[in-house]
Amino acid sequence: MPACRGRISARALALVAALFATDATFAATLQITVPGPYAENGGLSTFNVQLTRDAGDVGACQVTGEVIPGNPTPGNSADPNTDFALPADTFFNVTIAAGVNSATQTFPIDILDDLLYEGPFERISLSLDLVDVTGCPAFAVNVVPGTNVGTITENETPQFTLGFTQSNIAVDESIGTVDFTVDFQPGNLAPGTFTMTVDIATSPGTASAGDYAEVTQQFQFTAAGTQTDIVGINNDTIPEATESFTLDAAATLTDR
Repeated sequence: MPACRGRISARALALVAALFATDATFAATLQITVPGPYAENGGLSTFNVQLTRDAGDVGACQVTGEVIPGNPTPGNSADPNTDFALPADTFFNVTIAAGVNSATQTFPIDILDDLLYEGPFERISLSLDLVDVTGCPAFAVNVVPGTNVGTITENETPQFTLGFTQSNIAVDESIGTVDFTVDFQPGNLAPGTFTMTVDIATSPGTASAGDYAEVTQQFQFTAAGTQTDIVGINNDTIPEATESFTLDAAATLTDR
């Protein structure tokens, strides 16, 4: 029995080796390629469905299917029919002839311009669907996902308004607190593509830190709105002239 198990094991290893050899012989890759970043105002351009294989393979290999919009990753993703448009017919038939190692089919893609700022670039995702293989084993064709396969370069500049709703506020020392409101209007920033971060801090003028409560505050906006910072005013019994402090703000626009 031990000798019999040894012979079966040897045959199994030989069979596995043969399968791996066959897989390597017919290995091919199907993927979408693009000529480079698309300019948002570039209009009509192209993309390719490309089939490649190892130089040693000689038999004919045919792959058919359809290109459809893919599933983009979260963030600045290009929307089909809003940021780009595919032709009505995106069925492909790519054949590598005997003795040839690659074949490509080219399709048009229309890059759609708009007036929104959507970040420095948007990612295009396409998928290869209904893939069918003839002449080369289906299990030996590597279909590369088209997630984030291309980018659209933004041609707009961000335009928004941001500021305090009040300036030069004068209050009595006994008021207790004073409110400062920050107002943000996104302008041409596309919804869902940005975060506006505003860092606020008090800074002494003729008033000292004992005259008011120092404040460091951060606000974040992802849409139009207002947020309010409250500064405490310290009342005392010391006769003083009018005193002042300032509220400094720094803003950062981040693309999501």
